[in-house]
Amino acid sequence: MAQAGYRVVALDVRGYGGSDKPHAVEAYDMASLMADVLGVIDAFGEQTAILVGHDWGAPICRNTAALHADRVAAVAGLSVPYRRRGKTSSIELWRRIYQDRFFYQLYFQAEGVAEAELEADVRTLRKFYYAASGEAASLDSWLQRPAGGTLLEGLPDPKGLPAWLTSEDLDYFVAGFEAGGFRGPINRYRNQERDFANLPEMGIRRACAGGGCPCIGASSALRERDRHPCVVDRRPDRRGGDRRGRVVEWPARSACATAVDRGHAVQGPDRGCGRNLSHRGLGVRRDDRAVATA
Repeated sequence: MAQAGYRVVALDVRGYGGSDKPHAVEAYDMASLMADVLGVIDAFGEQTAILVGHDWGAPICRNTAALHADRVAAVAGLSVPYRRRGKTSSIELWRRIYQDRFFYQLYFQAEGVAEAELEADVRTLRKFYYAASGEAASLDSWLQRPAGGTLLEGLPDPKGLPAWLTSEDLDYFVAGFEAGGFRGPINRYRNQERDFANLPEMGIRRACAGGGCPCIGASSALRERDRHPCVVDRRPDRRGGDRRGRVVEWPARSACATAVDRGHAVQGPDRGCGRNLSHRGLGVRRDDRAVATA
């Protein structure tokens, strides 16, 4: 994407990688994460960006597009759809559905429990990644387990790494979580009731960007070079064997863009635009002024 002439920015979500990792649960609510995205757009001197998000990154990007449409030229979400607001928060729905079964998001609610299990041996990430992939025999290890278990005990352990997960990849993720821990990432799951209460328009407003342009899939976003002058790239930076992505600056016609993934996105102070916004290893320092949120 960078070689095609786009300015691309791949981010570490707060709590991950090189980004800040505030301790408070509420520091990971949706309003704070949207503010981080807006802070990165500001940090690059742009008014708008195309947002591309995967997994938790998808609702971060889509909610930013819905609640801050004037700052988002287009949006693409991968793996997680834009959901309508229900009568209760998502976590309350999970409590009802899984009242007699194990469900990982419910297991994440008690502070310190999942963190202790995962941090005891961070390399067990391989079980987590494999069980959620298409190579696992089924999703029963996630969805059909009795209540009262732990996260890892029911997950299959692959005999070897699948083709899509190299030892170098796993080493990179393990190093990141060994350095920063799991509290920040898991805190995101502890904000579902807070988001439901504090953002009543989340899931009500349409997730459209640019004052009414339609939501687009990643493939169309990447082709619309002239109409949408920025997209996101997460290319590895292989200089010196370093797999971290890099920020690539391009001509002024290229706008800033952000990518948000559940392990690769942006961080900042509480409800602010980041003291330390890490772009896959390249830090961008900003002051502590807050970014307005809806």
